[in-house]
Amino acid sequence: MELVLKNLVETTLLKFRKPVRDEKQQLRDDIKDVKLRLDAARSRFEFADDDADIESTIYEMESLSVQYRHLLRRARELNLTCDPMDNW
Repeated sequence: MELVLKNLVETTLLKFRKPVRDEKQQLRDDIKDVKLRLDAARSRFEFADDDADIESTIYEMESLSVQYRHLLRRARELNLTCDPMDNW
């Protein structure tokens, strides 16, 4: 009975466990994500017509820029290279 419960717990945990991602691949994905969000914020800024929208978009762009610089600094520390098609 104990063995059956142990196997049940292990198989259940395996189903819900997320795959372990390589740190460098995770960093690449994070850089791409922040870059896309920053580009989207810049586009929204171009078409903002309300003072509140303009102000909130400026704060969002500043926050994303800080995140982006941090991720690029981390990538440099890991000697991470990118495919030229990635556009980061």
